[in-house]
Amino acid sequence: MANAQTNKSDTTQARLYYEQAQKLMIAGKYIQAEVLFVKIFKMDVLLPDEICYYYGKTLFEVKKYAQSKSFIEKYIRLKGEEGEYYLQSLQLELDIEKATNPQAPKHCEKVQRDTCHQCRGSGLAFQSCTRCEGHGKIICDLCKGNKVNIESTSFGERYFTCSRCQGMGVVECPVCEGTRQEKRKCANCRGKGMAYYRRACK
Repeated sequence: MANAQTNKSDTTQARLYYEQAQKLMIAGKYIQAEVLFVKIFKMDVLLPDEICYYYGKTLFEVKKYAQSKSFIEKYIRLKGEEGEYYLQSLQLELDIEKATNPQAPKHCEKVQRDTCHQCRGSGLAFQSCTRCEGHGKIICDLCKGNKVNIESTSFGERYFTCSRCQGMGVVECPVCEGTRQEKRKCANCRGKGMAYYRRACK
């Protein structure tokens, strides 16, 4: 009973710290916000996934870039594109790169969601056929590529040119019909028709 009351008390306190930390972030007081986040993480309570974004943002503002990147990546793994702060997280990843990589472009860039350039918004794109690996043909499943069929008779084995592949050992791929490509879910936008791009700030 005592443990249950302690956990309930910790949860209430963690929620208060969380709300206060967000208010401090809005006020630009990231050092104070970081202190509260550290206190929250030391508590044995269930935390919302969004705390990874808020803490990652706070760490970025206090120039702890490696830790910031770790928490932002964790948020993206947990929530994916459906996450409320997905776009902001991508922007933070870009900002971290600019802050830590001397070779990164120094001009202002923003991450924006736009129609996928690869599939033009359809969500589908031609890609190398997975069945024939882009060859347009597959090994004949009747003769197994041997080019002949074997018939056992009382006089021994008789060999016939494979009727399916006409003695070629290969046949046209039934998936791409010899075109070497198949239309599949666009890899760039994962079939959503929209993707994220870096754009110069206007």
